[in-house]
Amino acid sequence: MQQKILTRMKELGGQVDQIDPHEDLIDQLQTIKFNVVLYQKPHLSSWLDIDDQEPLIGLNAFMAKQEPRLKDDCYGVYEDLIDHYYEPQSKSLGQLYWNVQTFTPFKPNTADYEQWQSYFLEHQINLTGALPSMRHTTPEFIQILKGTGYPDHYYVCTHDLDRNNPMVYSTDSENFFKELHIEGYLSDFLNCCLSPRELIEMLKAREQHNTFLEFTHV
Repeated sequence: MQQKILTRMKELGGQVDQIDPHEDLIDQLQTIKFNVVLYQKPHLSSWLDIDDQEPLIGLNAFMAKQEPRLKDDCYGVYEDLIDHYYEPQSKSLGQLYWNVQTFTPFKPNTADYEQWQSYFLEHQINLTGALPSMRHTTPEFIQILKGTGYPDHYYVCTHDLDRNNPMVYSTDSENFFKELHIEGYLSDFLNCCLSPRELIEMLKAREQHNTFLEFTHV
């Protein structure tokens, strides 16, 4: 993978120091570990005092409870904030979990093929040549993330034409592979995730300027 991808993963809390640049894409992805969860940045929304405009679910309420501490213990507040949102938990806050595993629904004599063949046939799911960088008669995938929001599954294709920076595809369990969306190259996708440091910087900017912020993908 490209160095900029590994650098961004590290910024997001990933452990990438054990990566062997000579290994295959699958082995590299399986070597990476995340002890924190990920969030995607809002596409374009003002941070207003209403739940559906928050950068993270429940952020306004969380900060309101911490307001008495902000003046004298702002760093303690930020530490509690990161623990609350980025530590793995069962509560659904729209987080994504790094969860690498192969998925081979088109490859005969595999467990995924046996489990999903009838489903893919029933719904006439055939991805050959349908999406960029997936030019293979029996495409194989690597799930990289599993989420608590929509969509809730993210994949790259092992036959991607650019194995150093593969395309990310997403689908949801409700329409599993019947609807497959292009999320962009892995590097772009990771840039659309919100790191703990970026979240704190947004909070500091909002406090300092006492104004609404506009968030966009970078």
